[in-house]
Amino acid sequence: MHQDTIDILDQFCKPLPSDLRRKIRSEFDSRLKETKWFISNTDFYAQLDSDTEVIEIILLLTVYYKRVIICLDSATRFYTRVSKIKDSDGIQIGKFNYDYTQNNKILGVIINFKRLKEMYQLPEYIFEYVETKEFIRKIVTFKESFSDV
Repeated sequence: MHQDTIDILDQFCKPLPSDLRRKIRSEFDSRLKETKWFISNTDFYAQLDSDTEVIEIILLLTVYYKRVIICLDSATRFYTRVSKIKDSDGIQIGKFNYDYTQNNKILGVIINFKRLKEMYQLPEYIFEYVETKEFIRKIVTFKESFSDV
């Protein structure tokens, strides 16, 4: 794994609970191992060999998106619905009160992630996969889109 990827992974996961950090790291490591195998052992994917650092970072972003951003987005959508109820001050979760301030902080994280995707022109379809092989196919499609221009 490249140092830039490690640095990004550390920065993204630093504020997260340790169990979620472990899950993200585990999924990322597993998918990265599969990705490297496909690139090394499949002629079609060998074209990605010179792009491994970029692929690592995009893979990391997709795993973070699936494990964190989608959940945060769901929470903000739920809060928005619940907050429309008259006399609602927030959502009580144990001793924690999820309110307008918390929702805005989370919206900030979601907006910053979307800006990151836009800045690097990462299409939504790259983030929508179940198997690692699907992800790699989408990376090939993404790469080919640049040569079509």
